[in-house]
Amino acid sequence: MEKVLGLFKELLQFFKNYGDSRITPQYKSLQGAIEYLESDALEEDKVDCIEACYRSLYPPREGLSEFYVFNKDADRMNEINSELERIKGELGRAVAAVLDQ
Repeated sequence: MEKVLGLFKELLQFFKNYGDSRITPQYKSLQGAIEYLESDALEEDKVDCIEACYRSLYPPREGLSEFYVFNKDADRMNEINSELERIKGELGRAVAAVLDQ
């Protein structure tokens, strides 16, 4: 669960650095989930929160699945988007591990 929390925080920071208004719902969802996961809530409720937040990152349109950072410098753009893909991959694996417990 700590791994997911850390990745949620990392993704939130990524959104702060590179996000725009298209990602606002996901940004707010991450903020709420981080606060909840840092609270004294029951572990099973935290698992439900993780699942709900993760699903909210991937709505049918927009969201994280269609989020891409554009930059005039192609190398920098590739570097930024590679970092996003790394976070998404690690987060997917970490969430799956929590939900499989």
